[in-house]
Amino acid sequence: MKLSTLFDYQKFVNDPELQDVIDSVEKKYSMTEIPDEDLEYLSAAGDITANVKKPEDGG
Repeated sequence: MKLSTLFDYQKFVNDPELQDVIDSVEKKYSMTEIPDEDLEYLSAAGDITANVKKPEDGG
């Protein structure tokens, strides 16, 4: 079986049960888009203690 068939988006796009889960998560957490210029400061590893200076700060 191909891996792509396991994750076929079309199987889930109209799933009301999945949509309920998505809706409840969106209600629970504020969803804010991160501007493109701030994405370079996002740490996927979760290291929030890193001292990163933005270019306008001289770093």
